[in-house]
Amino acid sequence: MKKRTNIKALSTLLKLHIIGDGAEIFEYNLPHPHLYERTTSKRYILNYLIDGVFWTAKSSKFLNDILLRFNISMQIELIEVITVVKKNDTISLKNFSSSSNLKSLSKTVFQIRTDKYDDSVFWGLKLFVEHYLKKSNFIAYDTLFNYAYTHYHDHVKDFSTLKSKCRSIWNWYAKRDFKPSIYQRKFTDEELQMSRQDHIKKVNEKRKDETYRKVVNAITGLFAEEKYKKKSGAWHLGNIAKDLNISRQTVSKYIKKFKAQKNCSSNT
Repeated sequence: MKKRTNIKALSTLLKLHIIGDGAEIFEYNLPHPHLYERTTSKRYILNYLIDGVFWTAKSSKFLNDILLRFNISMQIELIEVITVVKKNDTISLKNFSSSSNLKSLSKTVFQIRTDKYDDSVFWGLKLFVEHYLKKSNFIAYDTLFNYAYTHYHDHVKDFSTLKSKCRSIWNWYAKRDFKPSIYQRKFTDEELQMSRQDHIKKVNEKRKDETYRKVVNAITGLFAEEKYKKKSGAWHLGNIAKDLNISRQTVSKYIKKFKAQKNCSSNT
């Protein structure tokens, strides 16, 4: 009798192969990766240990929605989804939808979808074919089936089911001369880079404004002088920095900025 897989003892390793300089992590406010691998000056890999596995129709749909959002947000070279033994420092997949700035899905992205194959095995094999065809103009049926049997033989009810899925996917691409259903980018690399730089500037400016307001609120609050003023009358930069979780230099800079703006307003 075949031993059943203990799903509770498993988690998912998500490996994102990205073409970029690393600014994408901050631009899209991604969770801190478990491992960052720089492969070349223009390529790197983000490794995330995700809590649980995505073998049901509902969970696999959620996973693929997130993966597609990655594909339309940045230049993704390869995505690997690997089932591994569960670790203690996993994160929830919801972190990528609740706190990140990944672009929303377009209704035109990957429209080819049927209820019959609305499961993680089907989409895992389809993504494998997509990535394979980016490097080659053809994929042999045996290549697809060997990959499917190696990675998904424990995820289907019988051998014929796995074979049927592979045949369906292979036939679909064969009818289209093995052309991948690549998302059509709206911007060139140069336009996309400029857009990212502008966005990063806006994010940095917003962060500076928020920090400045924190400092001003701290020194103008009801108990500001009692809490942060020294006997000499100078501000206690260390205490303010500690409470606001910012550097003493930043506190000093923004206090000077506030005083300068205040003097300018009084003179006018």
